[in-house]
Amino acid sequence: MPREFETPCSDSHAGLCYESSAPVSLADGKVQDNRKCEWLDAIAAIRIPEGYAAWFKQRWRKALEQECFVLECVASSRLLVGSGNASGAEVGLCLHHTWGVPMAPGSAVKGVLSHYLDAAYGPDPEHDSISPTSTEHPDPERARFRRPGKRQATPPGDWQRILFGSADYADAPASSGHVTFHDMLLVPPDDRNARVAMLARDVLTPHHGDYYGKGGTANDYQDPTPVPFLSVPIGTRFLLAVGGHRAWAEFAMHRLADTISEWGLGAKTAAGYGRLEPGGVIAGPRKPALASAIARNLKTELEDWLAANRPDQESLEAWEPFVVAFCERFQDQLRGVADSQERKSLIQMIRSAVAGTSLSNRQKTILRKRLDAI
Repeated sequence: MPREFETPCSDSHAGLCYESSAPVSLADGKVQDNRKCEWLDAIAAIRIPEGYAAWFKQRWRKALEQECFVLECVASSRLLVGSGNASGAEVGLCLHHTWGVPMAPGSAVKGVLSHYLDAAYGPDPEHDSISPTSTEHPDPERARFRRPGKRQATPPGDWQRILFGSADYADAPASSGHVTFHDMLLVPPDDRNARVAMLARDVLTPHHGDYYGKGGTANDYQDPTPVPFLSVPIGTRFLLAVGGHRAWAEFAMHRLADTISEWGLGAKTAAGYGRLEPGGVIAGPRKPALASAIARNLKTELEDWLAANRPDQESLEAWEPFVVAFCERFQDQLRGVADSQERKSLIQMIRSAVAGTSLSNRQKTILRKRLDAI
């Protein structure tokens, strides 16, 4: 139900203020033009929440840097993602549900990269009617980058399928992508005490209302209609993160850096919005991906055994055969890890997993001796 507008304070949630607290009139439920700019200026003055910097650095960024390729980028033009979202300003904006800071969902990052690969590396549009997976395609090297045809008429190319996944087709079953695109979140300032503004008032000025809205003729004598809204200011920093299969994730991140710089991200890119420039170098995962996956699988085996057997069981009849088979599997998988540092990391992970279980001391001793002998 419409209610009177209250000016937000600097500690308000920007997302709630922009999406749910517009200064609507109680008479007709519409935003009054003479109050819209006041409302937007009040939201633009909202600072980054006090606890956001600690959460971002200690939880979000730290977790992503362990498993993903990350890249910090800087907005070189205004950024507008989520323009179709609900808002009293008629132009929406994507803000984090919990923190209210500007962001771009992973789906938006994934989508723009898929379009870019198709446009920059894909085949000529005149071959769109030919399935990229067909052996008769005249340009198979470029066909691998082809996006699905209109209304899913043709399947995507091989590399599009690997990176982004695909729906089900007669000659190509449904599959999930090998790469995970995480949300692009705002990077807080380095100074902990600095609580800077994260939004700025912008304006869109259509000059041909009858032409766009009523199908009339475009001319030069119609009055312009200013539409104020919020966007992300130049200089705002964001963190891109791409995970999944190491080689494909690295490929995706390098192409993504080209995409956001050349094409931009979000709405109004044709008008110059959405350009982001790399603010550093691409950093790879700190935790070896292969070792991490192997350790998780072996740890699951231990947990499954504990779930099916009593942890305080003193009899070694069930435990010793499991330990022998467990260590054999561990040794086989260790042979597939070529990097010495990754091997050491994997061994340490398994030892830590053993220490953290509810095994009896006797069971832990037997397992450690087997592991030390590998």
